Amino acid sequence: QVERPPLLPQYDLLEYCDSQDIKIQAHSPLGNGSKLLLENDTIIRVAQESKMSPAQVLLCWNLQQSIPVVTKFSTEQHGKEAAVLLQSKVLGLSVQQMKAIDNISSFGDSHRFVAPPYMYRRGAPYSWGDTPPKI
Repeated sequence: QVERPPLLPQYDLLEYCDSQDIKIQAHSPLGNGSKLLLENDTIIRVAQESKMSPAQVLLCWNLQQSIPVVTKFSTEQHGKEAAVLLQSKVLGLSVQQMKAIDNISSFGDSHRFVAPPYMYRRGAPYSWGDTPPKI
């Protein structure tokens, strides 16, 4: 499992895993519910065009790249939205929409939303700023 919202697409890792026939699964595809993703102008525009919620768009972005996702739902409504998407078996983002979502990664492959304690010592970038919280 790898963290893989659009702000952390990890294309180099995907390419390596593919070359080694390693299958990955995306966790935290919604960036732990971060407004940086769910209220991103591009995500909202694509959601409106596709008649989906922003969360559904973010799930589609991974699924249309043949990357299964692990999700956690904070509300029953979120779970229902995911179920509707998965039951439809139609992932409806266009090539242009997929490229637009790819382009929101203005931070490159370095914007993490999940930072386990062992990463604090490495000085990894965090979604809450350059300084990790005290643990």
